[in-house]
Amino acid sequence: MNCGTFLCLSSGVHGIRGGEKSRTYFKAEYEMDETLRILKGRALPTERLFNPQSSYTQVRRPVVDWMCELCEVLKFQEETTHHAICLFDQFFSQQQNAVEVKNCFNGHSFAQIVQLIASTCILVSAKTLEKTYPAVDKLISIIQSPFLYDHFIHMEQKILETLDWNMNFTTTYDFVLHFLCQGILFSADQVMNKDRYIRANSKAAAYARKYCLFFADLCQQEQSFLQYDSLTLACGIVMAARKMIRIKEKWSMELEAMSAGLISLSRAKRCMHHIFEFYEETFPDHNLKATTDFSLKNSKASPVQQSS
Repeated sequence: MNCGTFLCLSSGVHGIRGGEKSRTYFKAEYEMDETLRILKGRALPTERLFNPQSSYTQVRRPVVDWMCELCEVLKFQEETTHHAICLFDQFFSQQQNAVEVKNCFNGHSFAQIVQLIASTCILVSAKTLEKTYPAVDKLISIIQSPFLYDHFIHMEQKILETLDWNMNFTTTYDFVLHFLCQGILFSADQVMNKDRYIRANSKAAAYARKYCLFFADLCQQEQSFLQYDSLTLACGIVMAARKMIRIKEKWSMELEAMSAGLISLSRAKRCMHHIFEFYEETFPDHNLKATTDFSLKNSKASPVQQSS
């Protein structure tokens, strides 16, 4: 926590500090809340995403798991995975899309069609975010798809048209990374270390980051989290991470300044509770234990501690 972006609540000045040995401060040319406003402006609408009656609801979770596995096989970055899943959800949020693809690919099962859509979403996201990606024929070979090259090209165009060819959108994962880059622990934060509060240190920051990334991956599996807009969900994830390291304030003044009143804190808190409820539902035989040892010795413990 020796370099990065810093803000002074009393003066309202945002600054950037150099590396570990540098004591130089520079006034930032942009405000952090303005950056968040730009990101929020690029977020996709979520009004139609949460639809329990949608035709793909029953298969969404296993398909999302499959998309994550495929992205891992292809060695894509996490941003690409989240981007592709967001594309997938946006495509099925428009009911006419599901009807049209069923009619277009008559003779194929719905599961095969969903796999075609999911793999094409990954391909589109890879073209947007990755430096290299497999050609369509190579992808067909990797996933053993029953569809042909022309089918993938047709589906690619359909997906792009669904979003008016706008691939530069903000996902929940992007918002989480924004908060992590700005910092979600601050010098005034205190964490419970065994039986007393201590000042947040580098070990607490490392745990908070890992919890954020863990919860971001967990939330993308479940359709019910689509009821929240991307920024609210990201704030719920940050709150959950801070709660897991037993921090005194779940949403500090610094985070309030960074979010610039762009979120509803009550809704973000409901989202945080939803995250913990989903974890308990998904892993009923395990308890998600809060981290309570922040001594800087033995700092290689697992960020997500489970016990049977």
